[in-house]
Amino acid sequence: MPASSFSADTLAIALKDALAADADFTLPALDLTGAEFTFPTDNSGNPLYTDITALTEADLTDRTVGGSGMFDGLMATIMAQLREEFSEGRITGKEYSTVYIASMQGAMGAAVQYLQASKATYWQTVLIQQQAQAAEIAVYASRLQLEAAKAQAATARVEAETAAANYSLIKLKLASEDIAYGTALAQKTRVDYENANILPAQYAQLLKQTDQLDYQLVNLFPKQVLKVQSEIDVSAGQISHLTSQTNQVLYQTATLLPAQKLGIDMDTSIKTYQHDTVLPAQVAGVTADTVGKTYTNTYLLPEQLNNLQEQTEGHRAKTLDTRVDGTTPIAGAVGKQKDLQQQQIASYQRDAEAKVAKMLLDTWITQKSLDEGLVAPYALDDANINAALDTVKTNLSIPVVVPA
Repeated sequence: MPASSFSADTLAIALKDALAADADFTLPALDLTGAEFTFPTDNSGNPLYTDITALTEADLTDRTVGGSGMFDGLMATIMAQLREEFSEGRITGKEYSTVYIASMQGAMGAAVQYLQASKATYWQTVLIQQQAQAAEIAVYASRLQLEAAKAQAATARVEAETAAANYSLIKLKLASEDIAYGTALAQKTRVDYENANILPAQYAQLLKQTDQLDYQLVNLFPKQVLKVQSEIDVSAGQISHLTSQTNQVLYQTATLLPAQKLGIDMDTSIKTYQHDTVLPAQVAGVTADTVGKTYTNTYLLPEQLNNLQEQTEGHRAKTLDTRVDGTTPIAGAVGKQKDLQQQQIASYQRDAEAKVAKMLLDTWITQKSLDEGLVAPYALDDANINAALDTVKTNLSIPVVVPA
């Protein structure tokens, strides 16, 4: 393919995808933008940020007869009851005064208790509101942690892509080493062939040339000297020249060729050492590096992913009652804390119910003290009282004993 067909980065991406096709570096996609991770930002109408109004004297009484305060209401009720009893002739004028004074004292005592309780109730309500606001702030803090989790997930994806690229690079290096190893084998085969075939043939040729020169010196040249005396000087020069050539050939045969053969032998030894020692060591290093990265992909990265998922579960547990699968309930310390909060809510509700019941009972007792003939409400008969006590014992894990 022509070099102009692809840019360098396009070719690199294509090679990476092709070489990493047999490896899986895919991370699970974490959708941190779902509705379960989105928090409201508009606090309008939110009771956590509504100003709490403290009870004042005006809520108790406006200092007028028939006013709108709690004490005024209690006195209006008592006066209506007294007028009814007086009109029916069940109390006389003297008793009327006595009952009126006692009723006023009771109403005044209730009013004082109301004032004392109003301050405590106000501050308790403020404390609960601040605790709720602190819980909401914790929710926003968890939202920031979720954003950090998004960044960590993105970083993990980049690291996975980097691992894929490194994996592809290792495969390219292994292919290059394989080509180099094949080249070394080819070179060694060529050297072996030259040592076994070409060099012996060249040596034999040199021997033949030497024999030919010896023959010429022993047989041909003396006859030519005897036959042509007039060419002695020329023949002598030729003999000298031939002698020099002979010495040169002998020198090459005795010195240069053995030195060349020694160099070829040393080069062959070096390449043999590289083939037997260096290349196996390089292969062992690549194998060890591959084993290390395989261990990281098999054990370390899954454990890191599990840790990240458990951190996500911990943040989710602060706002929801189930794990990410939507069905498994929250367990562990967070689950116990949720159970404790639910129990506290139930305790507040039971306490409020008990206080309302006591207020109603105190009102009935006050009425009963004014009228001995007043019939008890149906809720105070034996059956209802026994049922209520049995429920209380059951809630407190106290055995309920039914009389025989």
